Amino acid sequence: MSVSPVLALAVCLLAAGCGPSSPPQTGSAHKPHEAKADQEQQLRRAVGKIQSSLVELEGRLRLSRAQTWSQEAAAALHALGNIRIEIATLREGSKNVGNLDSLLSDLEGRLRGASAENWSQNASAAQHIVGNIRIELQSLSRGS
Repeated sequence: MSVSPVLALAVCLLAAGCGPSSPPQTGSAHKPHEAKADQEQQLRRAVGKIQSSLVELEGRLRLSRAQTWSQEAAAALHALGNIRIEIATLREGSKNVGNLDSLLSDLEGRLRGASAENWSQNASAAQHIVGNIRIELQSLSRGS
């Protein structure tokens, strides 16, 4: 009985420890670090998007007048909707969003309640709320 050269080579390689390689080890020690880095990146991205929407909203509040508020209100509420989406993203990442929900509700009330008659008071209050949202975002960013 003769042994084929290929079979003999395979036996020699196996005996020498040259068998099939084991699957690469996953760096389980690195996963928590990578997950935390991903969460931090997600936080920075969401905060950046919120800040961009706040800039848009502030611009609309500053440039609008009582006579033009009805046209500006839809765009301002759209910016507020974008902020809410990013807050939900933060919450999904197990991030405590602090007082942002309450501040956003107050802001939405001011934006929806603004009219030609009360525009001045509501726009001023809305700008104050936007400032408070910025402070809350800074607190969230430092706490990450």
